[in-house]
Amino acid sequence: MIVSQTGLHEDVFALRSGTSYASIAFDLDDALFLEDVLRKEFKGNQQPTEQWKCVQEFEGYLETLTDPMVEQDKLAKELDATAFKDSTREAQEEMRREKDNEALAPKN
Repeated sequence: MIVSQTGLHEDVFALRSGTSYASIAFDLDDALFLEDVLRKEFKGNQQPTEQWKCVQEFEGYLETLTDPMVEQDKLAKELDATAFKDSTREAQEEMRREKDNEALAPKN
């Protein structure tokens, strides 16, 4: 079923089409959407058949592919926010120092 797993945001994995045998790439958003659909379908249909066990295992496997990427994105956003806050604080301090220097400078 899964043809390749690159682990990249733009191409998390690729599935083989059952009709054309072409490779269909799933980006992170697509993979998360598929994971959500499978989870909802499984919860809605609690018949313990072999097919549904397979669907549940596949959904669990998708989580192992997507969860680290989602966590990386979350950490990257937190780092970006921290860097932005730090640079904003530094800019404000620089402006305050410039005002203080202007106030202390002798006026002609």
